[in-house]
Parts: sequence; structure tokens; C-alpha cells
Amino acid sequence: MAAFTAAALSLVNVGFSAWLNSRGHLEQWRRDVERPIVAQIITLSGDALNAWQEASFARQEWITSVHADLDRQHEDTEARDRANEHWRTGSDAYNKLRFETAQLDLVAGPPLRETAGALLRLHESMRHYIRPASAASDWFEKVTGLNNEVLRLQGDLVAKTRADLGLDRGVTSHRLRSLLSRVTSRFGCK
Repeated sequence: MAAFTAAALSLVNVGFSAWLNSRGHLEQWRRDVERPIVAQIITLSGDALNAWQEASFARQEWITSVHADLDRQHEDTEARDRANEHWRTGSDAYNKLRFETAQLDLVAGPPLRETAGALLRLHESMRHYIRPASAASDWFEKVTGLNNEVLRLQGDLVAKTRADLGLDRGVTSHRLRSLLSRVTSRFGCK
């Protein structure tokens, strides 16, 4: 009976070790793939945010010049052109952000995907409000509010990435391996 128990425990040990090993490879693969994608999302989000801010300021200068001189003889066309240029720069970053978010959708867990999607939607809204043909009258206030929300979501993205990769629960994995070694040593399995 002892030999049968030892053989059964040995089989369980092999199966459990194989499961832990395959799970470890999966986790390592996710870390290797997810980290650079999230880093790229945060970088692109920051680049787009900077461009949206510059476009907002330039657009505000242009609109102020138009309202100051209704005949448009002294319209600040340079500010208008800067606003358009920054909008295009932000749009380029936004398009790259869309691609990276789509990549993340393929490998990440639901909370991380939802946060990245929310971040992308905020950038889409900002892009819409400050586009050159936008007629929104309250665009500056909306962009300011969205700016703060983007910064908050960037922080959430980092926290959810750490949770998705299991970086906050490293102790649990160690405890499972420790438990396995204690069980196998107790029953004399190697």
C-alpha cells in the first residue's frame, strides 16, 4: 500500500510540476509580450496628450485672434496652422495607440483591456473636440477634463498591468512551490 501511495503521489507530483512549469512559461510569455505593449501605450498616450495640449493652446490663440478682430484682418493664422500641425501629430500618435491597444486585447486580461480601451476612447474624444473643423464651444473645458482623466487612466494602466502579470502576487506562486516540496519530501517522493 505504501508503494502504491508513493507511486500515486509521484504521479501527482509530475503532473503538478508539469502544470506549474507550463503555467510559468505562459506567465513569462505574457510578461515578455505585455510589458512592451503597455510601455508603448503609455508613451504614445503621453505623446498624444502633449500634442492635444499644444493644439488646444494654439487653437485658443487663434480663436481669440478671430474674436478680437471680426474683420479677420489680424487673424493669427500661424496659431491656426500650429493647432492643425499639433492635431495631426496627436492623430498620428492616436492611430499608433489604436494598434497597440488592439495588440493588448489579444493577450491581456479583461481589467487591463478595459482600462486600455477607456484610455483610447478618451484620446478619441480629445481628438474630436480639438479637430480643426470642430464647432464645439466648450471644447477647452472638455479637453482640460479629459486631460486629467487620461493621466488618471495611465496610472491605472500601470497598476492593472502589474496585477495582470501577477507581479503583485509573487508570494502565492512561491508558496505553492514550497507546499509541493513539503508534500513530496514528507512522502519520500523525488
